[in-house]
Amino acid sequence: MSRRLLAALLASLLLVAGFASAAGAATQRIAALTPFTANTLSLLGVKPVAIGETLGGHDKFVNGLKGVERMTLAHPLGPNIEELALLNPQLVLSAPVWAKGNAAMKEIGIRVAESDPQSVADVPRQTEFIGQIVGKSAQAKKLANTQRERIKVAKSRARRHPTVLLVLGLGRSVQAFMPDSWGGDVITQAGGRLLTAGLPSLSEGFGKLSDEIIVERNPDIIIAVPHGTPSNIPKIAKYLASNPAWKNTKAAKNRRIYISTDNSLLQAWTSSAQSIADVQTKYLKNR
Repeated sequence: MSRRLLAALLASLLLVAGFASAAGAATQRIAALTPFTANTLSLLGVKPVAIGETLGGHDKFVNGLKGVERMTLAHPLGPNIEELALLNPQLVLSAPVWAKGNAAMKEIGIRVAESDPQSVADVPRQTEFIGQIVGKSAQAKKLANTQRERIKVAKSRARRHPTVLLVLGLGRSVQAFMPDSWGGDVITQAGGRLLTAGLPSLSEGFGKLSDEIIVERNPDIIIAVPHGTPSNIPKIAKYLASNPAWKNTKAAKNRRIYISTDNSLLQAWTSSAQSIADVQTKYLKNR
């Protein structure tokens, strides 16, 4: 289907549905591309017409999103534009990772707003931002204050501060999470001392470490996040768990190499305090 036909289709649908006014923003038809935006909408009492889902299948959604239409997201454009147009959203809550698809959505008359927390502290701020967009400012402020309080409590429970290497496994290649990544900040807020602190990034949020630097800095704990197609995850995880390059680290000698496959260190969650608590109990053992 051509872009012109898509635009005509959406225009006819919008003539029937009409754009939501600022006062009635909460009644908009909204599609949410990330678990954070989708879950935030649900917690604010707004049911989206569709939510994005990555191929890995590990995205976490709250119970209120059961039965909501799922759209498979493909890098780098995000949702299929034809499928999205037929759902007739007036607003898409997106994230920078899907930014290349924004132009196509805007071309057929869909509003696009990006919300993607890069740190634990940014979760309450982004919650309030979404609330303003969808006409739920009061509810969002209340939710954000609860998030801030729970984050504060979770952080206070750290009793030890082990050195942690957090890596993303891409086949047999690994990239280290930097302090400005979501996963890196969760480790820091949970009480871990991130091994990559002070090192340069290769790309936003990630850096390449030599095996020599890893052994030299000698992490107490290594947490590996395998990334790839669902069928390859077990193979990548097995390799990471027994990576021979790490055998001389304290983490390997003390059997403190862990594999994380639930996406909680890759994507922001509304319950970031729970992410902190999970890291403390599952990996750092510092509560």
